[in-house]
Amino acid sequence: MTMESKELRELREDLGRHVASRGKRYEVEVRERVARWARARREQGVHWREIADELDLNFETVRRWAIASPDDVALRLLPVRVVDRVELPAPSPTQRTLVLVSPSGYRVEELSVLEAVAMLRALS
Repeated sequence: MTMESKELRELREDLGRHVASRGKRYEVEVRERVARWARARREQGVHWREIADELDLNFETVRRWAIASPDDVALRLLPVRVVDRVELPAPSPTQRTLVLVSPSGYRVEELSVLEAVAMLRALS
């Protein structure tokens, strides 16, 4: 038995020990091992669906675990600074407004170009 198939067997055993119930998550260590294994399989050119089938997990679960970085900003709390509201002149009907959408899904709408530039600078 190759090392890869031994690791797959061990992963499937660990995943099989999970008692599924509403809101019950897999252990972090198991998720990290699955993510490492899935990323290695992707580097070999294997499709997400095939990887999920090998692990007997949902396709999207495997993909999400594998692409999430341990330092993923969306998974940790970040400090927020609240500032007083600054009144800006209303845009004229001919001015376009922008929408800024972060990679984790936060939206800020009705920004002028200057406001969007200022916000991007503040967030970088």
